Amino acid sequence: MEHRKTRWSVSMALLVLRESLKSFTFNQGFDKAATLSYYGFFAMIPMLLILVFLVSSIIASSDWALKAIADAAADVSPRFNEVILQQVTLLSKQRAWSAVSLLILLWSVTPLTAAIRGAFGAIFKADQTLSFLQAKLRDAMAVLMILLLLILFVTGQTVSTLIASGRFGEWTGPLRIISMVLRLLIATACAGLFYVSLSPIRLKVSLLLAGSLLMTVLLGLVGPVFGLILRFNPDYGYVFGSMKATFLLFVWVYYCFAAMLFATEVMANIRRREVLVIKNLFLRAPTRRDTALLHRFCRTWPPGETIFREGDTGREMCYIIDGSVKLSHAGVLLREMTANQYFGEMAMLIGSERTATAVAGDAGATVAAVSPENFDVVLRENPGIVLSILKEMAARLKANNEQLQRL
Repeated sequence: MEHRKTRWSVSMALLVLRESLKSFTFNQGFDKAATLSYYGFFAMIPMLLILVFLVSSIIASSDWALKAIADAAADVSPRFNEVILQQVTLLSKQRAWSAVSLLILLWSVTPLTAAIRGAFGAIFKADQTLSFLQAKLRDAMAVLMILLLLILFVTGQTVSTLIASGRFGEWTGPLRIISMVLRLLIATACAGLFYVSLSPIRLKVSLLLAGSLLMTVLLGLVGPVFGLILRFNPDYGYVFGSMKATFLLFVWVYYCFAAMLFATEVMANIRRREVLVIKNLFLRAPTRRDTALLHRFCRTWPPGETIFREGDTGREMCYIIDGSVKLSHAGVLLREMTANQYFGEMAMLIGSERTATAVAGDAGATVAAVSPENFDVVLRENPGIVLSILKEMAARLKANNEQLQRL
């Protein structure tokens, strides 16, 4: 039993990963990451200004806040553009802060969150209609979540730097570990809040935790990976001359958004994992790997045992994995169906009674049950499957008419 569970978990993980790569490409993840990086690049200065104001108002002076932000930015992003920080420093020195100024800065960041919300809607395949005011309120809430994430991250970086300075003597080692774990938990919690504020659907806690943790890990890997690229290719972006730092920062932001979108694709496919398994039944004959995933949906019937009777309520449709099934009406054999064929879809679709009796064939039958919820999602997301099912139903209707004419 444990071996089967392990095999199922591994097979499901590989399926989710494979489908996430496909859906990331289908949803034009790299193109959307480029669009988001464009919005993100221009939203960076307003966000940093708001961040400096909040950090300096709550914790210390703006000089300390700027230094903490600069240290955090240098740690996260290789070759962080110093020009941006210089401009933020000059603007923060003006002390021209007011409620109107903060609202304008906040409003200037909302196009970024609106674009992210639209990307999430496409990934989760959700049709959500919001009024202009509702959309802007959600965008503003997401901006606040991003700022909270940045504040907590800057605070975590400052604490880590303080611990690494050796001021705590023999406690430095344990505190360093505690600091790393705390930063991971804080980042995961903020990622979860970010998903809650922008996700077009209500996410289960377990799924939200898994997606937030994956997003945190992927974003945490972007910095080291990008730093490794620069280490082995120090002239990367050389052709941009004095704009090299800006180019590198833009590419880094692009990679971050690509990682975030891929993590969201994985989360969406984990949520739809049953649909992924069912969908493959209608696209191709099940492979050995598919069979390992289907055992939770399957039931084996011995030869001659009734699967359902004519007049029963039809709640599910059936797909034959192995063996055969005989369908009869009023005691007359209609047809014998074999592996990779399905039946019972009509009663499920229109919520009517079964129009035939299904009995396992001479060699028995292994049948996968497809629920209406999973079938609806499969049809909604795969027009090609809809066309193939319509053709199959038309062919069966024609065969039934011909059989009735011969009687």
